[in-house]
Amino acid sequence: MHYFFRVRPEDLFDYKVWLEALSQSAWSTGAGWGLVLTYATYVRQKESIIVNSLLTGLGNNIASIIIGLAVIPTVFAMSPNTSEAMQALQSGNQGLTFIYMPQLFARMLGGNIFTPLFFLALFIAAISSLISMLELAVKNLLDYRMNRKNAVILTGIIAAAAGFPSAYSLRFFNNQDWVWGIGLLISGFFFIFFALRIGINKFKNEYIELIKNHFYARPVFLKYLAIFMLLEFIFMFMWWLIQSISWYPQNWWNPFNEFSIGTCIAQWAIIIIVGVLFRHKLFGIKNLEENAPV
Repeated sequence: MHYFFRVRPEDLFDYKVWLEALSQSAWSTGAGWGLVLTYATYVRQKESIIVNSLLTGLGNNIASIIIGLAVIPTVFAMSPNTSEAMQALQSGNQGLTFIYMPQLFARMLGGNIFTPLFFLALFIAAISSLISMLELAVKNLLDYRMNRKNAVILTGIIAAAAGFPSAYSLRFFNNQDWVWGIGLLISGFFFIFFALRIGINKFKNEYIELIKNHFYARPVFLKYLAIFMLLEFIFMFMWWLIQSISWYPQNWWNPFNEFSIGTCIAQWAIIIIVGVLFRHKLFGIKNLEENAPV
């Protein structure tokens, strides 16, 4: 508990702590995924966007603290000494979830019951998170005039096929987590750039018109907030690129390295090229904007 909650004032002056905290929040809340578009489709007219955004961040971090209260004491309890516990905490989510938690259940009363219940709950949590991700892709296919049933089936098949290599190989899984984790930052950057490009006032009036006229929704405030978020993106993006170069100082460009810059650029380029080639040809529709349902 001391390890988990202790406050070291000197760490507040360490830029690495802030960058890693921002990265954790950005990834764990799904910022940049575009999932906000999925949720926005189902928002009721009287919903408060500001309140929902605040609750998302608070709910995510509170859940993380609760899970940490279960996982971190488990690691210390299962490790013979503090130094090995500290090393175990660096093993990543896979080691904490599939090694230490089963060890805990094996030693506790009723472990044979709690083990399958734990992994069943983990599976349900993953499925519930997957719904919004699949719906985001389904929504795009619906805009191409595909019916929902076929869109769901096609999206599910593609997701299963694309996810199989990650399920088969932990190295491939780590690579995809790295490539598209960084990719989420770029996705979020485009969202912010889009808002600034068309003008904050126009964006607020036409795209987020449900926001009430409070101080934090004024165009000037939103503009400076968007600029701050762009700077945050730049710092976070450069930080992770520098980290990658430090991991592969000689061949950071190699696209076959697990956490290199080269593998990110290569895979992003493939997706961009495919998107450009097929954006006007998919389902025979040349202009998505003109044919999108109202």
